[in-house]
Amino acid sequence: MADETETTQETQENKEQLIKCPCCGKLTLQKPLDIQSTVLDEYMASIIAGEPFQHTYTVYGNVDISVTVLSKSEGLKLYTVVQLLSSLVSAVNPADQSDKIKLEELSAMLQLYSGVISITAHKDNRILKSYEPSKVIWGICDKLLEMQDAIHMFVSGEANGETLDAVLKLYEANCSEAVLSAVPDVMLRAIVRTHTDLYNILMNNGFDENFWKGIELA
Repeated sequence: MADETETTQETQENKEQLIKCPCCGKLTLQKPLDIQSTVLDEYMASIIAGEPFQHTYTVYGNVDISVTVLSKSEGLKLYTVVQLLSSLVSAVNPADQSDKIKLEELSAMLQLYSGVISITAHKDNRILKSYEPSKVIWGICDKLLEMQDAIHMFVSGEANGETLDAVLKLYEANCSEAVLSAVPDVMLRAIVRTHTDLYNILMNNGFDENFWKGIELA
């Protein structure tokens, strides 16, 4: 009986955190959050400047990682390159598993680091090491797009292995700790995911009291 009472109370509390949608009339919208932070100022500045929202996250107390949301054009470019690599993977000889793995890892690296603007390690106000992963990634994307026709020819069986070798060289020259930093991929994925979540929260925060004023919700 006690469990049922607690469940009922929890359900009621959850409902109190929702407001009615003006379209369907159901309790489906989260109440706007009261964000009192410089992060909101950064977000508003990005809107005014017409630039993707970015923020710097600090880990270990001495490593700053700046992450951005991709612009529409960047998102389209990345999608095109990822699809290009996917078609290349499908065309590689099944016996060459190592090549397939490298191509798949290259695709994963492009998607992970495309929004990581910089990684800077510092101590006592002195920069020890700095990386610019996204600059490297977009450089790779541009080179792959330049090879687009050759890659399509390779996929259709009209070209030799030189095209594949050229793509693999891009992987070997750029996908390393020396170029992209030694920050663990799992940590970077968590930070990128956090930035995406933060962006969504800030975007939803626009539906505040001013937005709902004058809209009939009852």
